Amino acid sequence: MGRVVAIAERVPRTPSASELKARARVAALEELFEELGVDWSFEPAFELDRVDVNASLLNNTDPLHDETVDRYAADMERGDVFPAIVVNTAKGKVTTLGGNHRRTAAARIDRGRLPAYLIAVSDAATIMRITFEDNRRHGLPLGDDERLDQAAMLLGRGFDQKEVAYLVGLSIGKLERAVAVSAADVRADRIGVGHAWLSLPRTSRWRLGSISDDDVFEVAARTVLASRMSSDSVNRLVTRLGTCFTKETQLAVIEQAHAHAHAHASDRSQRRRGPWVQLQQAFEIIALTDPYRLTPSLNPQDRTVLRRRIRDCVEALKRIMEAL
Repeated sequence: MGRVVAIAERVPRTPSASELKARARVAALEELFEELGVDWSFEPAFELDRVDVNASLLNNTDPLHDETVDRYAADMERGDVFPAIVVNTAKGKVTTLGGNHRRTAAARIDRGRLPAYLIAVSDAATIMRITFEDNRRHGLPLGDDERLDQAAMLLGRGFDQKEVAYLVGLSIGKLERAVAVSAADVRADRIGVGHAWLSLPRTSRWRLGSISDDDVFEVAARTVLASRMSSDSVNRLVTRLGTCFTKETQLAVIEQAHAHAHAHASDRSQRRRGPWVQLQQAFEIIALTDPYRLTPSLNPQDRTVLRRRIRDCVEALKRIMEAL
């Protein structure tokens, strides 16, 4: 009997309705609502069929991921409690501002209700703040490129850099660099550097964008592209340009860097082509060799060595032929 009791004691009890309600609430979101002056209410069992699904997906900061929805659905069936979704009831539509993955997962297992925060907000900036805050806390982890794309969207809507950095989870320094890269991209497009500009690493575009004179910027960008300079080489070039006092000196430095990069590339090419060049030279020597003049000068031992070397060369040439 004691053993049965011990096992029974380890079985978790079902949480009460009040406990489930408490787990679903998010203190940080409630504080944000208060900070923004947003009227809100909490419904522990909001009816999901009231939601305009298509309009809700337009609010998503990231596309829906089926794997995530399936995982959430399995967790819900197991009894896991998820944070409340955020629902906006303004403009005559009921849309999900935060929690599209959670809402879709619930629908997938035919669950018609979820805990939800209900707000009525029409201001676009406030909607963005709430959407990004919910996604930052409960959404999928985003890579830097995705965060930077979101940051660019928010900056374009008038948010300041400090607020954007907080919302998308980036440092101020990384965001400032991203803004500088974006400005360099626009500048390169305006000057007509070409689409190849975007093939350069972000670091190279950022460094080149720090060149103040448009003419020098254009020549430097075209030189970097033509010479296929590495990020380290671009960094050294821009650093040298920063020490020049005249535009003419800067252009001379770029020309010198181009010549150096071209010579370095030619040297690499020659090293890569070395075996082929040597083989061509060997073919030329063999073609010019007169066997009737060569063989009389050889003693029996040299002839034996030559026959063996010729047989080895024939086998090697066969392997080369097969590889071709």
